[in-house]
Amino acid sequence: MKKIILTLLLTLSLIGAGCGSKDDGKNIQATTKKEYETDAFSLNPPKNWEKIETFTKEYPAGVKAGFREPIKDNNFTANINITTKSVNANLNSYDFALQEIKNHENNLKNYLEITREKRTIKIGGNDTDTILITFEGRQNIENDMNRFLQIFATKEGIGYVVTGGLSQDESSDVQKEIEESLKSFEIQ
Repeated sequence: MKKIILTLLLTLSLIGAGCGSKDDGKNIQATTKKEYETDAFSLNPPKNWEKIETFTKEYPAGVKAGFREPIKDNNFTANINITTKSVNANLNSYDFALQEIKNHENNLKNYLEITREKRTIKIGGNDTDTILITFEGRQNIENDMNRFLQIFATKEGIGYVVTGGLSQDESSDVQKEIEESLKSFEIQ
């Protein structure tokens, strides 16, 4: 499990180097075509962000999609990525989120949870409970502290982790764009 968490944050670091509608603010209801859609999932990335087309061998096999802010930073470029991993077919999205959050608490240096919000997202057309979390942390003491937002989903033995990463000094507008993108995530 530690390796998975470290791999996820490594992915964010590598990507860093290189809006859905809502009803009551808790439930996400997609009313328009998604900007990025596959047979498995869809997401509205921030409008001006670039899609990462190629994942080199430095990226873990679980990375399915990535997007990054067009303004590159020498230390960390704001980004969003979608990763998958095998999970128990009976594991629901909410419990998967709790497991992943516990892994962060146990494995990241200087882990600091900022917000944790129970949300409802669409999975197979059905409303499903999950968690949207915002936290700060670093892989090791030599890395800069960065902020991460994550939302989680499971379907048929596949766990989805959608992660947005940004530096601590990034504007609040960028964090808001990332949050709206994560809220737009749906599983087909």
